[in-house]
Amino acid sequence: MVTTRAAHGLNGTSGAPAAPAPAGARRRRVAAKAEGDAPSAAPATDGAKETIFTVPTILTLARMAAIPFVVLAYTGQGPQAVVVCTTLYILACVTDWLDGYIARKTGTFSTFGAFLDPVSDKLMVTVILILVTYQAPPEGLCAQFPALVPFSAGVIICREVAMSALREWAASAGSKVRSAVAVNNLGKWKTALQMSSLGFLLACKEGCHGNPALQFLSYAGPIFLLLSALLATYSFMVYFKGIWKFMVGGE
Repeated sequence: MVTTRAAHGLNGTSGAPAAPAPAGARRRRVAAKAEGDAPSAAPATDGAKETIFTVPTILTLARMAAIPFVVLAYTGQGPQAVVVCTTLYILACVTDWLDGYIARKTGTFSTFGAFLDPVSDKLMVTVILILVTYQAPPEGLCAQFPALVPFSAGVIICREVAMSALREWAASAGSKVRSAVAVNNLGKWKTALQMSSLGFLLACKEGCHGNPALQFLSYAGPIFLLLSALLATYSFMVYFKGIWKFMVGGE
């Protein structure tokens, strides 16, 4: 999910090479880069026309459109409902990887897609967190510790809300502050644990029925979700520590 957001912002360039910039201009660009300045809001496409509905963007829209069907399948009864719900979620995860891969390979650029990708990810995760809190698997670790999934889900949702507010403030506070909340490897590990745990919990929605694989998932799902919540909290503390000096020092 993290790499996809960056990939949506890629764009191709065309045309003959530009004339060398004066030495002073080159020095200013190097200095700006060293200070962590972000690229301008309007990317230079060198005459290339931006396409709004690229293939990656269409995949992202499809992922958002699948959310109501995931909810309907989860609230249904029987093994078929579990299969449909889990399959839709797995397909959503695949498209999340696929849209980034296609964007990187083709060099397509879409401002709309760059905005939409993180939104679709957060919507899907938040909805499924609510679902597994509303009706957790009846066996495994959820049966032994009923508060485990709601606690982890609450921590993750609160962290996402706080992180969104933090990035919104950083976006208005200058390039140095924006660089302090740039995505890091902690976020990638958090996302991997989170996505895996939700898939495990969906698969065990109606119990294990003596299936050894489902029994394993009924324990692994809550554990992965708790680890994801702890990592989410830690990563938020790292981000907050990075911008604290800007909050109190006015740098």
